[in-house]
Amino acid sequence: MLISFHAHAPGNYQFGADLDAICAKMTAVNMCLHGSVGQAVCMNSLLPDDWRFGYHINRRLNKTGMPTIEPMTGKEECHSWQLWQTQKAEWVEKKKTEPDLPPPTPRMAKAAQVGQMSLF
Repeated sequence: MLISFHAHAPGNYQFGADLDAICAKMTAVNMCLHGSVGQAVCMNSLLPDDWRFGYHINRRLNKTGMPTIEPMTGKEECHSWQLWQTQKAEWVEKKKTEPDLPPPTPRMAKAAQVGQMSLF
């Protein structure tokens, strides 16, 4: 799907996540070969704290013209993980004024609870 989206709307930053390590690596290679720019990570999208590894794909393509796959040095470089940490921090702040506030749920986990998964 990422490659198809890139073919129809090139120039967008793409993010792919998969629980299976081999699939995450295949995604990184496919994105690199097709000129996509973004990230491919091995993580559980329903539990963002379960981050394993990831790659920056073609991060410098516009400057060098060379396709690259660069490993992430830590989960702090992952866009999805950063978003989840921001959501958790906002919840902690709200919890101070609203003690009965339920804990945050990752956006993809909310979609899965209702039996439907959102791709965007």
